[in-house]
Amino acid sequence: MVPRHTLSPSALLESPLVKDRDAGSMQRQLYDRLKRAVLDGSLAPGSRLPGSRALAEALGISRNTVTATYEHLAAEGYVQPDRQGTRVTELSRPCCRCRCSPGARASRPACRRPPRCAWRRSSRSARAPAP
Repeated sequence: MVPRHTLSPSALLESPLVKDRDAGSMQRQLYDRLKRAVLDGSLAPGSRLPGSRALAEALGISRNTVTATYEHLAAEGYVQPDRQGTRVTELSRPCCRCRCSPGARASRPACRRPPRCAWRRSSRSARAPAP
């Protein structure tokens, strides 16, 4: 059974988003904040994110900004939208000594560079003589 923890909008308001060009767009600030919370474990796997309306209202930003951020996080595999809301996904651990991010998988762009061990295995199997 999946835990039903929900991060309250107030928990995301530790520091308000900065309305300054140097700080980056609101969407980027929210994306960075949520991604960091997923990676450091503040948002546990299976926990539900606040609804886009509630979070947008709490942060004083557009709902489109929140929706776009959630979609970006989903595309990178950090969250999974479903009929009951958006939940944090369980991230895989690095497969060996490679220094990929905790969310790294060959199919997941959360890894800034490909996991070397996976590439080595693929390369070896491709070079192996055919049976």
